[in-house]
Amino acid sequence: MREAGKPVSAGDVPKALGADRKEIDKVFAELKKEGAIISPVPQMRKALEAKGITVSDHSFTCKGSMGPIHMGHPNQDDLNNFRKFIQSTI
Repeated sequence: MREAGKPVSAGDVPKALGADRKEIDKVFAELKKEGAIISPVPQMRKALEAKGITVSDHSFTCKGSMGPIHMGHPNQDDLNNFRKFIQSTI
């Protein structure tokens, strides 16, 4: 990100490293499997249900800008997908 002088997208990482995108995806999948990358969704569900809030089994996620990999998200496509998700659940 510093070298690029701008936020980078997930597609920029393999280019910058000279690596195949599929290989980068495999590394992220392995990190998730090992527990090095943890989804906040189960903790959020538990916290909401502890307060008596019913949480649907259906969920929607999109890439967030919590780090350099997903900067630029949510973007217009993410918002459109969210809109479709909401319409399909009501």
